[in-house]
Amino acid sequence: MIFLRRAEHLPIGVDFGHEQLKLLQLREYGQTLSVHAAEYHPVEDSTVQGPDRAISLIPRIKSIIQTRGFSGKQVAAVLPREWVQVKTIRVPPLAESEMKSAIEAESRQLFTISPDKLTIRFISAGEIRQGTDTRQEVIVLAVETRLIDHLLESFYQSGLVVDSLDFEPQAIYRGIERFVRRKEDENEIHVLVDLGACQTQVVIGRGRDVTFVKTIDIGGQKINDCVARKLNLTLEEAASLRRRFAEMPLKEKDSVRQTVQDATRSIIGDLVHEVSLCLRYYSVTFRGQRPGKVHLLGGQANDPSIQAAFSQSLVVPVELYYPFRGVNVQHTSIEPLEGSLGEWGACFGAALKRVRNPVIRHPSGTSGFGRRKTDVRVVEVVDLPSAMQSAEVIETSDPRKLRNPEVSHA
Repeated sequence: MIFLRRAEHLPIGVDFGHEQLKLLQLREYGQTLSVHAAEYHPVEDSTVQGPDRAISLIPRIKSIIQTRGFSGKQVAAVLPREWVQVKTIRVPPLAESEMKSAIEAESRQLFTISPDKLTIRFISAGEIRQGTDTRQEVIVLAVETRLIDHLLESFYQSGLVVDSLDFEPQAIYRGIERFVRRKEDENEIHVLVDLGACQTQVVIGRGRDVTFVKTIDIGGQKINDCVARKLNLTLEEAASLRRRFAEMPLKEKDSVRQTVQDATRSIIGDLVHEVSLCLRYYSVTFRGQRPGKVHLLGGQANDPSIQAAFSQSLVVPVELYYPFRGVNVQHTSIEPLEGSLGEWGACFGAALKRVRNPVIRHPSGTSGFGRRKTDVRVVEVVDLPSAMQSAEVIETSDPRKLRNPEVSHA
């Protein structure tokens, strides 16, 4: 008797984007992954703003799943970026249980909300040298527990089952992690720059592990605002104009396009400079760990002007991120799966979480926190903006002009 393994439909990845709600479901058969269904919907017309905005979209998610070819009711959702507070701290080398206690004890100083109202997780970024001492750099992530409870309850009320909730940096990085197979891959440094509508998020990892997360308050909306003020347009007209020019080759000349480039040069330059500071901080803090390339993703990554600004200002090679590498999309006649697809990075990572492929590791990624108290003095909170500025960087509009030539490529 011959038993044939059936293709397995994985939980549906859900990304509560600021401008687009994205859903993606993968199908796994042996070592092969393919896209089973994908859909995105604009959400600019959402009448609910603030923390409850994502929860208000759940009825729309249910409708999409029921009508657009998805299978099952299990979802793997990415927590909205605006829900998550991120802090970087340093502690002496500690056992995991001691680290949990130290983080819990310090959480009253880390966050503005009482720790008993937060769900806190942490990512151990690795050991660093601080003077003559060895310290452990830790990324702490916190979300209001009431928001998580409300989200779970809303999914339950809609008849959907939450398989997992993901932090966005880990979801994005999972698309890189799946290709870490060889011993030498575990030491490779990857930089992902997610250019969103409101913010840009920089995620740096080593091998399978996320080791740096930084949010920059520059996104597509601020860039659109510069265009709107320069050309006396509405924000919607400015966004439409930028989308039209994004579809044109950069070398194609147009007087209006040149005006748009002039209007956005300063804000894009500021964004590139902030990313260069992240790279510099990482090279100085984790000595000897230097990225081989920078991946651009997110809805704003398709703008040739932004791509050119990064390529011209960073010595590290820059390329667009394609999350669906190694995934069969040829037989998927779905409009969203066209183009560079970098805006699907977080949704793809969430949909990828339950893949059984043995070359893909599935750690929890973040650890919980304990209840035992410890001495809070062991915890040092890192002021990332100040730390990046002081990482031996000369204040200059050109991020390549660095003080120490030994690590100038960062």
